[in-house]
Amino acid sequence: MANLFHGSSTHLAGNFVISAGSVLCRRVAETDELQICLIYQRKRKQWLLPKGRKDCGESIEAAALRETYEETGYLCELVPLRMPTRATTPADQRNAVAIRDDCSEPMAVSVQERGKKGFKVIWWYVSRLKGGADKVEGTQMESEDYESQFVEASSAVKRLSLRQHHDIAAQALELVLSTETAEGKKII
Repeated sequence: MANLFHGSSTHLAGNFVISAGSVLCRRVAETDELQICLIYQRKRKQWLLPKGRKDCGESIEAAALRETYEETGYLCELVPLRMPTRATTPADQRNAVAIRDDCSEPMAVSVQERGKKGFKVIWWYVSRLKGGADKVEGTQMESEDYESQFVEASSAVKRLSLRQHHDIAAQALELVLSTETAEGKKII
C-alpha cells in the first residue's frame, strides 16, 4: 500500500513514550511582574521546565498539570491563549493555520530520538497558579531532586539550560503577552 502522506512514519507503542509539561506562570500582585517557574535539577545542575511521562489512561492535559504540580509543588491550570493552531472548530474545519482565541491546545510539541529507547514526544502547555496556590512540599517522586523557583519571565527564559526549553519558554512568554494585548487584560 502506498504512503499517502509525505514524510510520514508509524511507530508502535513500545517504540515511543508520551510526555507532557507546562510553562508555569504567575504575576506578582505588588509589582505586576510576570514570572515563570523553573526547576533546578541538582544532580545535573540544570535549570529546566517541568515535564514527565503520561500515565496509562490519563489525558495529555492532565499529565501536563500533574507533572508540573509534582515537580514544582504548585497546583496549576491551563491558560486559554490566543494562538496560531491547526486545531479546528465545529464551524471551521479547514486544514490551515488559524489564530484561535481561548485556545487551550498544546503550544508546542518536542520529539526526541532516543536510540534503542525509541522516540519521546512531549506536549507543552502554558499554565498558571490555580487560585493563588501556595507551594506544597513533598510532591516529587522518590527519584526526583528538583528545587522549584519563580524567576522574572525574561530572565527565566535566559536561565534555562537546554535550548529546547529556552525556545518553548520564549514562545510561551510571547503567547501570554500577545494574548494580554489582544484581550486588553491580564490572563496570568
